[in-house]
Amino acid sequence: MDTSEKTNYPERSPKKQQSKTKNIYIGLGVVVLVLISLLVWLVRWFTTPEVAVDCTYHAAYARETALSTNPFFVDDQMGWIVGDLSGNPILGQVAYTANGGGYPTQQEIFDKPLYSLFFIDRQMGWAAGLDGLIVQTLNGGSDWKAIPAFTDKPIYDLYFTEDGSGWAVTGGGGIFSTRDGIEWAMEPTGIDTDIFSIHMLDESNGWACGKKNSILKRIMMEDGKASWTIIVINSVPSGQIWNDIFFLDPSTGWVVGELGQIYKTTDGGISWKNEESNVTSNLNAIYMVSQVKGWIAGDEGVVISYNAR
Repeated sequence: MDTSEKTNYPERSPKKQQSKTKNIYIGLGVVVLVLISLLVWLVRWFTTPEVAVDCTYHAAYARETALSTNPFFVDDQMGWIVGDLSGNPILGQVAYTANGGGYPTQQEIFDKPLYSLFFIDRQMGWAAGLDGLIVQTLNGGSDWKAIPAFTDKPIYDLYFTEDGSGWAVTGGGGIFSTRDGIEWAMEPTGIDTDIFSIHMLDESNGWACGKKNSILKRIMMEDGKASWTIIVINSVPSGQIWNDIFFLDPSTGWVVGELGQIYKTTDGGISWKNEESNVTSNLNAIYMVSQVKGWIAGDEGVVISYNAR
């Protein structure tokens, strides 16, 4: 008689078996989700246009305080913004921020709306607006003083270099230049339509834009005087309005305007190529940090992140 004991192994628990099966399914599900996410990313990468709207600026504060979307920063924290105060008449104001744009503090109120602002450092800056109003500060905006008017047209944009040389563009096709920010002289443009924006790399390389599909390029004459030549983009209507222009170097630049239009040049403005924005809002401002990265702001709180491939 066999007296050896038979070893009895415990049966596998049904709950443990179910748990293991469940873990396998979870693992497979995670893998599937990762693969789907990767596929979606690849599809978006190869089908998304070069320029895409991927964020919206928090425009509510600007509307509530009647500030415009025309800020100017000298670093990542310190900046100013100009705008209007509703009333009769409409007043202009300058506000200041020291924390990267959060809750600007009002510095000054003027008797006319302000449209443009430019600082060359933390202390020296200018603001300009309706009826040729232009003011200057030498202490970061704590005090502003009026500069003798050189035009009775609205001044839409200002641009200065570090040595104090500057330019102003106005209604009626005016472009004015200065060596000291105080005395200004007109430069011939050959047009009488409003000019809204100017961008200068130096005295020999500058561009401006405005109404009626007008883009202008600064030309230095043999006698040392400056003139502006008119450039027209033939692929847009003759009534196209360009609101802002920006150049990275003497060859590469962009212009933006109404109805979501963005055009780029790589030959200094001689020829221009359309770049789709995927929006129909009017575009008002552009700032580029490289040929493939930048931002564009427009009406209705639209901000476009420009990512070229």
